[in-house]
Amino acid sequence: MVSNLFFIDAIIRDFPNAQFIYLIRDGRDASAEYLESAFGPTNIYCAATIWKLCQDAVKPWRERLAPTQWLDVSYETLVREPEAVLDKVCHFLAEDYNSEMLAFYKSNIAQRRATTKDHKPLGQPVSDRYIGIYKNLLSLRDQEIFAAVAGEELTALGYDIEVEPLHLTQEQKELYIELDGRIRAATLDAPEGHIVYESYNDWLSDRREDRKKKESGMNLNRGHCSLKGSSMKS
Repeated sequence: MVSNLFFIDAIIRDFPNAQFIYLIRDGRDASAEYLESAFGPTNIYCAATIWKLCQDAVKPWRERLAPTQWLDVSYETLVREPEAVLDKVCHFLAEDYNSEMLAFYKSNIAQRRATTKDHKPLGQPVSDRYIGIYKNLLSLRDQEIFAAVAGEELTALGYDIEVEPLHLTQEQKELYIELDGRIRAATLDAPEGHIVYESYNDWLSDRREDRKKKESGMNLNRGHCSLKGSSMKS
């Protein structure tokens, strides 16, 4: 989930000509990955609720903004036809398409982040192997709960639902929310927990490398000046 989609109004106020690209993905696949991640929700009810919140947040903006400002991109189409979709994205942004864009996985930061559980796909080429993962990762009951929470939003985006929604009582919903908060808090500092954001770690690592290079360059300059000063004295 990208939190800035809840602040589109503020973004447009500060940047009236801002352009938005929204990636649409089967909410069941997204929820399955939420549940597998180190920092996502811990049960299907909360995962489906988050996905639904995202869809509800962008719907009015999709309808309000002009096609020059808003572009929906299908995740499934992107991974199956990456060149065509990226060309469309570049046209939207008035940028030139370059096939090197699909070589993102070769970069140092992609390879580094690919060593973590949540970002493993970054170290590999674009692939469609993550389409339909919910069929293996979500139980039938989980799929029924998702259909109850966000089935309307899912079908509105053109996805089919193979199960009947499962009715949940208010007490069951509240229990899911309570347990999610407790489990998240208890596992923040656990192995593969997310108490420190990996993106922040990457930023720190990059700054550290830049600092080392600058210090190395300064030391070389000092050495050169010292040698020059010694030769002048002699």
